[in-house]
Amino acid sequence: MNNFTGTTCTRRVEDWAFNPNDTHLIGVRRNDTSLVLKNDKFVRRNDDIFILLVNGIRIVFRGSTDPSPSMAGRDDAAFLIRGQHEYRFGWHKLSSIGSGTEKVYRAFKPKSDSGVLVVRAKNGQLTPASFTNGAQANFSINLHWSGAGTSNWSAGCQVIAGKMYRNIKNDIINLSGSASPGYAGLGKKTRGAYNQLTDLATVFADDIRCSSSDKLLYTLVNEGDLAAVPGGAGIDFKALVAELS
Repeated sequence: MNNFTGTTCTRRVEDWAFNPNDTHLIGVRRNDTSLVLKNDKFVRRNDDIFILLVNGIRIVFRGSTDPSPSMAGRDDAAFLIRGQHEYRFGWHKLSSIGSGTEKVYRAFKPKSDSGVLVVRAKNGQLTPASFTNGAQANFSINLHWSGAGTSNWSAGCQVIAGKMYRNIKNDIINLSGSASPGYAGLGKKTRGAYNQLTDLATVFADDIRCSSSDKLLYTLVNEGDLAAVPGGAGIDFKALVAELS
Protein backbone atom coordinates (compact mmCIF):
# COMPACT_ATOMS: atom_id res chain seq x y z
CA MET A 1 0.00 0.00 0.00
CA ASN A 2 1.14 3.56 -0.55
CA ASN A 3 0.55 6.55 1.69
CA PHE A 4 0.40 9.18 -1.05
CA THR A 5 -2.65 11.42 -0.67
CA GLY A 6 -2.13 14.01 -3.43
CA THR A 7 -3.65 14.15 -6.91
CA THR A 8 -1.70 12.45 -9.71
CA CYS A 9 -2.29 10.80 -13.07
CA THR A 10 -2.42 7.45 -11.27
CA ARG A 11 -6.08 6.61 -10.76
CA ARG A 12 -7.53 5.29 -7.54
CA VAL A 13 -8.83 1.73 -7.92
CA GLU A 14 -12.44 2.87 -7.74
CA ASP A 15 -11.79 5.19 -10.71
CA TRP A 16 -10.32 2.57 -13.04
CA ALA A 17 -12.17 2.49 -16.38
CA PHE A 18 -12.22 -0.01 -19.24
CA ASN A 19 -14.40 1.69 -21.81
CA PRO A 20 -13.73 -0.05 -25.17
CA ASN A 21 -13.96 3.34 -26.89
CA ASP A 22 -10.80 4.45 -25.07
CA THR A 23 -7.27 3.51 -26.10
CA HIS A 24 -5.79 1.09 -23.59
CA LEU A 25 -2.30 -0.25 -23.11
CA ILE A 26 -1.79 -3.14 -20.68
CA GLY A 27 1.69 -3.68 -19.29
CA VAL A 28 2.47 -7.11 -17.81
CA ARG A 29 5.38 -7.00 -15.36
CA ARG A 30 6.72 -10.52 -15.33
CA ASN A 31 7.74 -12.45 -12.23
CA ASP A 32 11.40 -12.49 -13.27
CA THR A 33 12.81 -9.02 -12.57
CA SER A 34 16.38 -10.28 -12.12
CA LEU A 35 19.45 -8.45 -13.34
CA VAL A 36 21.93 -9.89 -15.84
CA LEU A 37 25.57 -9.00 -16.30
CA LYS A 38 26.30 -7.57 -19.76
CA ASN A 39 29.55 -5.84 -20.74
CA ASP A 40 30.50 -5.61 -17.05
CA LYS A 41 27.24 -3.82 -16.19
CA PHE A 42 24.11 -5.10 -14.50
CA VAL A 43 21.15 -4.59 -16.81
CA ARG A 44 17.56 -5.71 -17.19
CA ARG A 45 16.22 -7.32 -20.30
CA ASN A 46 13.21 -6.31 -22.35
CA ASP A 47 11.27 -9.30 -21.06
CA ASP A 48 7.84 -7.85 -20.24
CA ILE A 49 4.71 -7.81 -22.41
CA PHE A 50 2.52 -4.91 -23.59
CA ILE A 51 -0.94 -5.28 -25.13
CA LEU A 52 -2.50 -2.42 -27.09
CA LEU A 53 -6.31 -2.39 -27.23
CA VAL A 54 -7.74 0.19 -29.63
CA ASN A 55 -10.83 0.25 -31.87
CA GLY A 56 -11.36 -3.48 -31.38
CA ILE A 57 -7.76 -4.26 -32.33
CA ARG A 58 -5.29 -6.16 -30.14
CA ILE A 59 -1.54 -5.86 -30.80
CA VAL A 60 1.13 -7.44 -28.57
CA PHE A 61 4.61 -6.01 -27.99
CA ARG A 62 7.73 -6.83 -25.98
CA GLY A 63 9.52 -4.33 -23.78
CA SER A 64 10.22 -3.52 -20.16
CA THR A 65 8.24 -2.09 -17.26
CA ASP A 66 11.32 -2.03 -15.03
CA PRO A 67 14.36 0.29 -14.97
CA SER A 68 17.80 -0.98 -15.86
CA PRO A 69 20.53 0.17 -13.44
CA SER A 70 22.80 1.03 -16.37
CA MET A 71 20.21 3.54 -17.59
CA ALA A 72 19.00 4.83 -14.22
CA GLY A 73 22.49 5.45 -12.90
CA ARG A 74 21.31 4.99 -9.32
CA ASP A 75 20.43 2.11 -7.01
CA ASP A 76 17.07 3.59 -6.03
CA ALA A 77 15.60 3.78 -9.55
CA ALA A 78 11.88 4.51 -9.92
CA PHE A 79 9.43 1.64 -10.46
CA LEU A 80 5.96 2.63 -11.69
CA ILE A 81 3.38 1.14 -9.34
CA ARG A 82 0.73 -1.35 -10.44
CA GLY A 83 -2.50 0.35 -11.39
CA GLN A 84 -4.10 2.51 -14.05
CA HIS A 85 -2.38 5.69 -15.20
CA GLU A 86 -3.53 8.51 -17.48
CA TYR A 87 -1.20 9.32 -20.39
CA ARG A 88 -1.33 11.72 -23.34
CA PHE A 89 0.57 12.32 -26.56
CA GLY A 90 3.86 14.12 -26.04
CA TRP A 91 7.52 14.11 -27.00
CA HIS A 92 10.48 12.15 -25.69
CA LYS A 93 14.04 13.52 -25.55
CA LEU A 94 13.00 17.18 -25.77
CA SER A 95 16.16 18.04 -23.87
CA SER A 96 18.22 17.02 -26.91
CA ILE A 97 16.96 19.97 -28.98
CA GLY A 98 19.85 22.25 -29.89
CA SER A 99 22.47 19.66 -29.03
CA GLY A 100 23.26 18.89 -32.66
CA THR A 101 22.12 15.31 -32.13
CA GLU A 102 18.37 15.84 -31.78
CA LYS A 103 16.56 12.66 -30.79
CA VAL A 104 13.02 13.99 -30.25
CA TYR A 105 10.18 11.67 -31.23
CA ARG A 106 6.51 11.01 -30.50
CA ALA A 107 5.88 9.30 -27.17
CA PHE A 108 3.40 9.28 -24.30
CA LYS A 109 3.74 11.35 -21.14
CA PRO A 110 1.70 11.52 -17.93
CA LYS A 111 -1.47 13.51 -18.57
CA SER A 112 -0.32 16.39 -16.37
CA ASP A 113 2.77 17.60 -14.53
CA SER A 114 1.40 16.01 -11.35
CA GLY A 115 2.95 12.80 -12.69
CA VAL A 116 2.35 9.16 -11.87
CA LEU A 117 3.13 7.22 -8.71
CA VAL A 118 6.41 5.34 -8.30
CA VAL A 119 8.29 3.57 -5.56
CA ARG A 120 12.05 3.46 -5.26
CA ALA A 121 14.22 0.38 -5.70
CA LYS A 122 16.32 -1.06 -2.91
CA ASN A 123 19.77 -1.95 -4.26
CA GLY A 124 18.37 -1.92 -7.78
CA GLN A 125 15.52 -4.32 -7.06
CA LEU A 126 11.80 -3.96 -6.50
CA THR A 127 11.17 -5.61 -3.13
CA PRO A 128 8.62 -5.26 -0.31
CA ALA A 129 11.08 -2.82 1.25
CA SER A 130 10.58 -0.52 -1.75
CA PHE A 131 7.09 0.25 -0.45
CA THR A 132 8.15 1.10 3.09
CA ASN A 133 8.14 4.86 2.51
CA GLY A 134 5.07 4.81 0.29
CA ALA A 135 4.74 6.10 -3.27
CA GLN A 136 6.01 9.36 -4.74
CA ALA A 137 4.74 11.38 -7.70
CA ASN A 138 7.07 11.49 -10.72
CA PHE A 139 6.33 13.40 -13.96
CA SER A 140 9.21 11.91 -16.02
CA ILE A 141 7.89 8.35 -16.43
CA ASN A 142 7.21 8.28 -20.16
CA LEU A 143 6.19 5.47 -22.47
CA HIS A 144 8.77 5.31 -25.27
CA TRP A 145 10.92 3.31 -27.68
CA SER A 146 13.59 0.82 -26.56
CA GLY A 147 15.56 0.39 -29.77
CA ALA A 148 15.22 -2.97 -31.48
CA GLY A 149 15.13 -4.59 -28.05
CA THR A 150 18.68 -5.83 -27.57
CA SER A 151 18.99 -3.62 -24.49
CA ASN A 152 16.63 -2.04 -21.99
CA TRP A 153 16.49 1.76 -22.32
CA SER A 154 14.36 2.30 -19.23
CA ALA A 155 15.47 4.48 -16.34
CA GLY A 156 11.93 4.07 -14.99
CA CYS A 157 9.93 4.65 -18.18
CA GLN A 158 7.82 1.97 -19.81
CA VAL A 159 9.64 1.00 -23.01
CA ILE A 160 8.70 -0.85 -26.22
CA ALA A 161 11.11 -2.91 -28.35
CA GLY A 162 10.94 -2.40 -32.10
CA LYS A 163 12.05 -5.73 -33.54
CA MET A 164 8.81 -7.73 -33.47
CA TYR A 165 5.14 -7.61 -32.58
CA ARG A 166 2.09 -9.87 -32.77
CA ASN A 167 -0.59 -8.47 -35.04
CA ILE A 168 -4.39 -8.57 -35.03
CA LYS A 169 -4.33 -12.02 -36.69
CA ASN A 170 -2.02 -13.31 -33.95
CA ASP A 171 0.86 -13.57 -36.41
CA ILE A 172 4.40 -12.66 -35.35
CA ILE A 173 5.65 -9.77 -37.51
CA ASN A 174 9.43 -9.76 -37.76
CA LEU A 175 10.87 -6.31 -38.52
CA SER A 176 14.52 -7.26 -38.08
CA GLY A 177 15.40 -5.91 -41.50
CA SER A 178 13.77 -2.51 -40.99
CA ALA A 179 13.87 -1.81 -37.25
CA SER A 180 16.80 0.34 -36.19
CA PRO A 181 18.80 -0.92 -33.19
CA GLY A 182 19.29 2.69 -32.05
CA TYR A 183 19.23 6.37 -32.94
CA ALA A 184 22.20 6.14 -35.30
CA GLY A 185 20.31 3.89 -37.71
CA LEU A 186 17.25 6.10 -38.04
CA GLY A 187 16.77 7.52 -41.50
CA LYS A 188 17.59 4.28 -43.23
CA LYS A 189 15.53 2.28 -40.74
CA THR A 190 12.56 2.98 -38.45
CA ARG A 191 11.49 2.42 -34.85
CA GLY A 192 9.70 -0.70 -36.06
CA ALA A 193 7.01 -2.12 -33.81
CA TYR A 194 7.00 1.04 -31.69
CA ASN A 195 5.76 2.97 -34.75
CA GLN A 196 2.87 0.53 -35.01
CA LEU A 197 1.81 1.44 -31.48
CA THR A 198 2.03 5.21 -31.94
CA ASP A 199 0.43 5.09 -35.40
CA LEU A 200 -2.60 3.16 -34.19
CA ALA A 201 -3.00 5.36 -31.13
CA THR A 202 -2.79 8.45 -33.35
CA VAL A 203 -5.21 7.22 -36.02
CA PHE A 204 -7.91 6.40 -33.49
CA ALA A 205 -7.39 9.41 -31.22
CA ASP A 206 -10.31 11.86 -31.09
CA ASP A 207 -8.14 14.96 -31.35
CA ILE A 208 -4.38 14.77 -30.92
CA ARG A 209 -4.15 18.54 -30.53
CA CYS A 210 -5.98 18.40 -27.20
CA SER A 211 -3.23 17.52 -24.72
CA SER A 212 -5.56 17.80 -21.73
CA SER A 213 -7.74 14.83 -22.70
CA ASP A 214 -7.01 11.19 -21.93
CA LYS A 215 -5.37 9.68 -24.98
CA LEU A 216 -4.16 6.42 -23.50
CA LEU A 217 -5.02 4.59 -20.30
CA TYR A 218 -2.03 2.54 -19.22
CA THR A 219 -2.77 -0.30 -16.81
CA LEU A 220 0.24 -2.02 -15.27
CA VAL A 221 -0.29 -5.43 -13.68
CA ASN A 222 1.96 -8.17 -12.36
CA GLU A 223 2.08 -11.48 -14.18
CA GLY A 224 0.71 -13.17 -11.06
CA ASP A 225 -2.34 -10.88 -11.03
CA LEU A 226 -3.60 -12.58 -14.18
CA ALA A 227 -3.96 -15.94 -12.46
CA ALA A 228 -7.35 -14.74 -11.21
CA VAL A 229 -8.50 -13.78 -14.72
CA PRO A 230 -10.41 -16.48 -16.66
CA GLY A 231 -7.89 -17.96 -19.09
CA GLY A 232 -5.13 -15.72 -17.78
CA ALA A 233 -3.31 -18.45 -15.89
CA GLY A 234 -2.77 -20.34 -19.14
CA ILE A 235 -0.71 -17.62 -20.82
CA ASP A 236 2.96 -18.57 -21.11
CA PHE A 237 4.56 -15.14 -20.93
CA LYS A 238 8.08 -16.53 -20.99
CA ALA A 239 7.36 -18.24 -24.31
CA LEU A 240 5.65 -15.11 -25.65
CA VAL A 241 8.70 -12.99 -24.82
CA ALA A 242 10.89 -15.56 -26.61
CA GLU A 243 8.66 -15.39 -29.69
CA LEU A 244 8.98 -11.61 -29.80
CA SER A 245 12.76 -11.56 -29.25
